[in-house]
Amino acid sequence: MSQYIWRKRIINVKFRKANLNDLNRISKIDELFSKNTMGNYFLENEIRNSDISTIYLLEKNNDLIGFLIIRINDMKAEIVNFVIDLKFRNMGFGSKLLSNVIKDLKIKSIKSIKLDVRKKNIIARNLYEKKGFERLGVNKSYYLDDDALIYIRYL
Repeated sequence: MSQYIWRKRIINVKFRKANLNDLNRISKIDELFSKNTMGNYFLENEIRNSDISTIYLLEKNNDLIGFLIIRINDMKAEIVNFVIDLKFRNMGFGSKLLSNVIKDLKIKSIKSIKLDVRKKNIIARNLYEKKGFERLGVNKSYYLDDDALIYIRYL
């Protein structure tokens, strides 16, 4: 449990790795807020394959604030999905979750974190740039309705 200050209020949050008991809560947020839902089968496999994949959670009391999925290959990480529940957005929780993930990956001696983000997703792009990610390029028509910008952060 750690404390987080937002608008001069102390909020207790918990950062941890997901287990199979969290599957329904993760899936619910994924279905509500992701344009391209991953589905229960995918999420379950990500939890079970913990040697190459980790789903990180941020919780407040028993509420799931959001999740971030990382895959690791050859000491390099890739963000597969990153979702914050709508009722917790614009409160700094995305930044808090990403900071905790970066800290955990540094402890594991991971060399870099790569991700793709919708070109239209200005809020996410601003967060990644604020956290030290650099834009590498563009993947044209990666999404059905948008290009993907490729970002990387070296740890």
